[in-house]
Amino acid sequence: MPRVKPSKPDPRSVAVLDEIGGTMAVMRIGQNELAKRVGISPATMSNRMKNIGEMRLSELWRIQDLRRKAGF
Repeated sequence: MPRVKPSKPDPRSVAVLDEIGGTMAVMRIGQNELAKRVGISPATMSNRMKNIGEMRLSELWRIQDLRRKAGF
């Protein structure tokens, strides 16, 4: 079998994950608390974090709005 280069993650996906992780760090909350605050079930949030490409734009906007309301 030929060698295959491991694929690099999409930089946009990494940027979104960094933004969400930064939000949780700044607000000092976990993934479950973030999910509750934005109205997503914790299981759905966990799945979205594993497969960030499946996150809905409206869910991302709610996370960004939460961050703005918190003043960060």
